[in-house]
Amino acid sequence: MARFPTIAELTANTSGWGFFLCTRKDTRTGRTGSEFLEIGLQDATGEIRAKVFQDVDTVTREFDAGEFVKVQGRSNVYQGRTELILERIRRVMPERDAADGFRESECIRCAPRPIEEMWTELGGRIDSVDDPALRALLRAIVDRYGERLGPGPVLGTRTADHRKGFASGRGRRPRAEPFQRFLLVRVRRLR
Repeated sequence: MARFPTIAELTANTSGWGFFLCTRKDTRTGRTGSEFLEIGLQDATGEIRAKVFQDVDTVTREFDAGEFVKVQGRSNVYQGRTELILERIRRVMPERDAADGFRESECIRCAPRPIEEMWTELGGRIDSVDDPALRALLRAIVDRYGERLGPGPVLGTRTADHRKGFASGRGRRPRAEPFQRFLLVRVRRLR
């Protein structure tokens, strides 16, 4: 069985195996009353819904949301969306799975802009605010909450944090978190 392509390249009726970050894991009840597991899987190119219909009780104990997993199954289209129907899923064993090509960086979503570039842009937009009181307020917010938004106010670097599902540093930036998005939108409106 071949390895799955990336989520962005995945098409219907593809069988295979692959490594992903489990972003969510929920037990659901189907129309017939039987339980199934609905899982969110992510790689560097996107996210996809996956389902497990067999041995739900056993599979539920095999891994948790926020962990890397190895899956085997097939892709399917349900209500117009591609999803995976899984036959097997387990927690990644890094030493063992490295031989099959497991790399954390391939399971973590990231965008093409470096985080340093985004912080420079945010700093420039704040500096361009004409109202000194508002500019000072924005600077104080970034200084106070900067560590939550990304690297500190003095542009450091941050490595992959798979529990949050993003990577930054080394030429990559995290997906904009809600507060960061809020700040960028507000500063853009002020210009």
